Amino acid sequence: MGNVMKQVSIIVPAYNVENFIDDCLGSILVQTYSNIEVIVVDDGSTDSTRAHIDAAMRRDKRVRGFYQSNLGVSAARNFGISKAFGTYIMFVDGDDYIAKDAVETMVAALEQTDADWVNCQYNRVDDKGQQLEAYDFIEGLHSTQTQEEKFNLIKGELIDYLIGYEVWNKIYKASIISENGICFNQDCHMGEDLAFNICYGYYANSINCIKPRPYFYRVRTDSAMGSLHSLRRNFEEHLQLVKGIQPQFEAVFTGKIREKFYQLFCKLMIHASFGYTIEEYARVAAAVNDDYFFNLLEVALSHKEAFKEFLEADKVNCYYQNGLFIQTNLKHAFLIMAHGEFESLKYLLQALDDIRNDIYLHIDRKTRFADFKEIRSWVKNAGLFFALRVDVRWGDISFVLAEMVLLKTATKHGHYKYYHLISGIDFPLKSQDEIHSYLAEKNQEFVSYHHDGEYGDDFMYKIKYYYPYARWVGRGYHDGPGKKKALLRWLTKRSWAYVDRQAARGVDRTKKYPELDFVKGDNWFSITDDLARYTLENELKIYRMYWFTNAPDEIFLQTLAINSRFKDKVPGNCLRYIDWNRGNPYEFVYTDLEDLIDSKTLFARKISYVNEPRLVRGLVASINGGSQGLSHEANNSQPLVSIIVPMYNVAEYLGKCLDSIMGQSYTKLQILLIDDGSTDRTATIAKQYARIDSRFTYIHQENKGLSGARNTGIENANGEYIAFVDSDDWIEPDYVSHMVQDALKTDADIIICGYVEEGGSCRQISLDKSNGFSRTSAMRILGNIFTEDYLAMIVAWNKLYKKQVFDKVRFAVGKIHEDEFAIHRIIDESKLICTVPEPLYHYRIRTDGITGSKHTDDIRHFDVFEAHQDRVECCKNQFYGEFYRLIVYSMFEELIQLMFRYSDEAYKKYHLDNRFRKLLLRECIRHYRQLDKHQKREYLMAIISPRGYVKRANGIMETKSE
Repeated sequence: MGNVMKQVSIIVPAYNVENFIDDCLGSILVQTYSNIEVIVVDDGSTDSTRAHIDAAMRRDKRVRGFYQSNLGVSAARNFGISKAFGTYIMFVDGDDYIAKDAVETMVAALEQTDADWVNCQYNRVDDKGQQLEAYDFIEGLHSTQTQEEKFNLIKGELIDYLIGYEVWNKIYKASIISENGICFNQDCHMGEDLAFNICYGYYANSINCIKPRPYFYRVRTDSAMGSLHSLRRNFEEHLQLVKGIQPQFEAVFTGKIREKFYQLFCKLMIHASFGYTIEEYARVAAAVNDDYFFNLLEVALSHKEAFKEFLEADKVNCYYQNGLFIQTNLKHAFLIMAHGEFESLKYLLQALDDIRNDIYLHIDRKTRFADFKEIRSWVKNAGLFFALRVDVRWGDISFVLAEMVLLKTATKHGHYKYYHLISGIDFPLKSQDEIHSYLAEKNQEFVSYHHDGEYGDDFMYKIKYYYPYARWVGRGYHDGPGKKKALLRWLTKRSWAYVDRQAARGVDRTKKYPELDFVKGDNWFSITDDLARYTLENELKIYRMYWFTNAPDEIFLQTLAINSRFKDKVPGNCLRYIDWNRGNPYEFVYTDLEDLIDSKTLFARKISYVNEPRLVRGLVASINGGSQGLSHEANNSQPLVSIIVPMYNVAEYLGKCLDSIMGQSYTKLQILLIDDGSTDRTATIAKQYARIDSRFTYIHQENKGLSGARNTGIENANGEYIAFVDSDDWIEPDYVSHMVQDALKTDADIIICGYVEEGGSCRQISLDKSNGFSRTSAMRILGNIFTEDYLAMIVAWNKLYKKQVFDKVRFAVGKIHEDEFAIHRIIDESKLICTVPEPLYHYRIRTDGITGSKHTDDIRHFDVFEAHQDRVECCKNQFYGEFYRLIVYSMFEELIQLMFRYSDEAYKKYHLDNRFRKLLLRECIRHYRQLDKHQKREYLMAIISPRGYVKRANGIMETKSE
C-alpha cells in the first residue's frame, strides 16, 4: 500500500435502523485501516436513529452526520458522495456491519493489482445475527480495458450476478465516480445498485474479485427490498433502470458495441419476469404501455441470431419466443382485404401505421397492381406483411379462404391482443391510442350475429342447400362482355334451378349438425388470439361444412363462436359502423363526417377516398386530434405563402400588380419578383418595392421566358403554399386570405378561383362552389376544351398550390402555352382540388405579353398541340380510364383548331398540309379505338386534304351565316 494510507470515505445511508446503527458504526470505527471518514446520511428517520448518529459523532470525529427528508437510499448515497473527500469510496448499509479488517483487505486488493474496483464475497445473517447460506462469486482479476471487454463483463458477470449487484461489497475510486458523473438513479427504487455498477463498469479498466468475506449483510423481513414484490412494480423498476443506464452507455460505447444495448435491455427485462408466467408478463407490459419498451423490444427481436451471444444455448429459443409473444401480445393485427382503390388503401394504411400494430395485407389476385414497393413506402412504423393472394368472389368459399390465409399468416408471426378483419375501403373512426386503450382490458370477441328471421333476414336457405356455382350467383348479369356474360348468366340460372330442386325434395344439410345454432352477421370482426387459433384448429371442419354454402363468410365464424366456449364472450357487435338502411351497405359521404366522428364504434365501412376525399381527410384530422394535420389553425400559426411574380418589360403595369400584392389582408407572404432580363424600368420598380417591404425579394436572371422565370421562383420558394401572379395582372385584397382559408379547411392540394378578363369585354368567370373534386374529375374537365371551367383550369395564375405538387413538376422552358404543358402534371400530383367561386383575380388581356407574338401564323402555336399529346400520354393509367376518351378527343379538337388558325400563306410557307396530314394520320392510328364513327369520318376527310377540309368547313359556316 505504500507509506501513505489514502483516505477511504465510507458512506452509510440510514433509515429507521435504531436497533442496528450502533453495531454498524461500531464495526467501522474499529477498522485496522485508520484513515477513514464515515459519512452517515439519515434519510428522514422517524425513530431514534438520529440520536444514535449524534452519539457516534461525539465519540469519534471521523463520523460526519447529515440529515435530509425521506428521499430514498439513492438520494442519501448521492448526498454522501457529494460530501466525500476520500480517494476511495465504500458503502455500508445502516443495518449491516463489516469485519474489522474489511477496509484494509479491500484497499490492499485494489492497490496491489492496480484495479479500478474490488468485489468481495459477503455473509448473510438474519435479524438476530445468525449465519444464513452464502453465495459464492467468481474470483480473480478481470481486465476490461477494451469496449468489448467492458460490455461483456456488464452483460455477463455483472447482470448474471457472478460478482453481485450490490455496492456495499465493493470499493470504488472516487475519481472515476466524480469525473464521469456517476450517481444513483433516484427514480429507480429496485436495482439502483446494479445501475450504479453498470455505469461504473463503463469506465473501469479492471476489477479484482477476491475470496475473503468481510461484509455481513443482514436479511430483514421489513426491508425496503422486501416490500417490492408485484410484477408490475418489477417491470416498471427494471424499465427505469434500463432508461437510466442508456445515456452514459451511448456516450461511452461506439460502433457495433453501441448497437448492442438491446442485449442489456433483454437480460434486465427478463429478470423482471422471474416467478411469473409469460401471459402475466405480457398483460403487465400492455398495461404499462411504454413506447420505450416497445421500441427496444422491436430492436431486440430484429436480432434473432444474436440471442446466442447473451443467453445460454438452452434458453435462446425460449426467450426469443417469449419476447415475440410479449411483443405481439401487446400489438394488434390488422387483416386487410383489398380489391382495388389503392388511393383509399394508402390512407387506411397510414391511419393504422403505429408501432403497436402489424398489418397483414391480402390483395385480390384479380387486382392488377404489382408495385408492392410503393405500398411498403406508405407504412413507416407498423409491420407490413403480404399474404398469399386468393381470387376472391362474392358469395362463395373463396372469401373464407382469404380470411384463413390472413389468420394463418398473422398467427405464425405471434400472439396478438386482437385481430381485426377490415376491408381496403374501411377506415378507423378513433385514434390508435383510443383503439388500443378501449381493447386493453377487454377479453371479448367482437363478432356480430343474429338468428334466422331476425331483422327480416331469412338466411337458412344459404346453408340448407348445395350451391355448386356459388361464386357466380348474383354476378352473372354484371361480369364480362359477350360470351362470358352469357355463360355467367347461364351458370347463375342453373345454380338457382338446382337450389329450387333441392328445396322441392326437402334437402337440408343442417340436419347433419343438430347440435349447432346457426347464426349470421357481418363478416368483419375483431377477435382475440384465443378465438383466432381456435378458428384455425377447426379449418378443415369449416371447409367441409361450408364449401358449397352461399355467403359462408357471414356465417362460419359467427356460428363457430356461438357454439363454443366463447359464447359468453360474444357481445353481438363487431365495433363497425355499417349502414344497411341506406345501401348494401351504404357508402358514406362528407355530410356523414360528424355522425362518424360521434359514433361509439371503432371502424366504419364503406369509405372511399376516390369518391369522397374530403371525408377521408376529415377523419384523418379527427383521429389525429381535431384539425391537427389538416388545419394550421390548430397550432395558431398561419402558413407562409410564396407569391411568384415573373416579370419582363412590364414597367407600365408592374406598380398596380405589386400594390395589390402588398395590400393583401393576409400578411404572411414571401413575394418573389423574378426579372427575366427586362430592358425597361421593370428592375428599378421592383427593387423599390423590395427596399420598402422586406417580404419582397428581387431576383434577376438572363431571359429564359415565362416558364424559366416561374421555375426560378419555385426553386426559391420557402412557403407551404405557392401562388403565381403575372406581372401585368392584379388581385383582390382578400385573394390570398380567401384561398388559404379554403385550403386549410379542405386540405386541398390546389384551390382555384374565378377571374375577371380586363381589357375588352371585362368578362367575369365565376366558378361553381365545389366541396372538392379529385384529379380524375379535374382531368375530365381538361378533356372538354369548350367550357369556361377548362379555361380557368389550364392557367397557372388563379390558383393556390401546395408546394409539394411541384416536387416533380416544372414549367416547360422555350414553349408558348407553357401552362398547358404543366397543368395536367400538376393535377396528376394532386389528390384534391377545390374551387372558390368569386372572381378574385384580374387577368389583363394584352397583345404584347411575355408569351411573345400572338399572330395567327406563328408556327409556335403547334406547342399547344404538343402539350395535348403529352397530356394523353400522362393520362394513360388506371386513374383516368373512363375519361381517357375525352382527353384524346380534346387533343384531336386542338389539332383541328390549329388547322383553322393559319392563313393560306402559312400553309404554303410551312408546308402545313403535309404536317397536319402526318399528325392526324399518326394519332388516328394510335387512338383508333377511342374514336367514334363520326370522328373517324371527319378526321379521314381532314387527312385527305387538310386545307380543303378547312375551306369546306368555312364555306358551310359562311352559308349558314347568310
